[in-house]
Amino acid sequence: MKTKILSALVLLVGLTGSHAMAQNNSLSGTWKLNPSKSFMGSDHPSSDYQLTKKIEQKNEILTITDTSVHATIAGIALPEMLTIIELPADGQEHDIKLPSVFPGVPAMTGKASAVWEGCTLEVHQIIAAFGSSTRQRMFLSEDRSQLIVLVEGHSTFLDTEQRLVFDKKD
Repeated sequence: MKTKILSALVLLVGLTGSHAMAQNNSLSGTWKLNPSKSFMGSDHPSSDYQLTKKIEQKNEILTITDTSVHATIAGIALPEMLTIIELPADGQEHDIKLPSVFPGVPAMTGKASAVWEGCTLEVHQIIAAFGSSTRQRMFLSEDRSQLIVLVEGHSTFLDTEQRLVFDKKD
């Protein structure tokens, strides 16, 4: 009897793990920021600010594309920005190149890693030029209609936390 119960528990744990692994690619899609449901921390974007996040996974390579429109920093309007990061979700650091936030300033280089923790994708970026690091934890809401991104940012100037909520874009 004990053997049957133990076998059933092992099977249940195994199925739960395989279910989580099967959902790893579930973040794929195009997502639009919902500012009213998000906590932006010290950022106060203009009412016409838009951020779209597109996540794709082909084989082991993740491609995360962020497109922002009407962004501002300290009241300074920024041009539309397109940021694309491609990296494997292998937990290893990889070299990346990010566009500059300000026009005329060269692109920044840094390191990034991505790893799946169950159904949560964790992306960590380090930009040495600014002494900054960002950790993003991405997962879906229970009904799978929203992408939740928890952001922790650290730099020599300040620390930030955000909870960004993105709605599935058709």
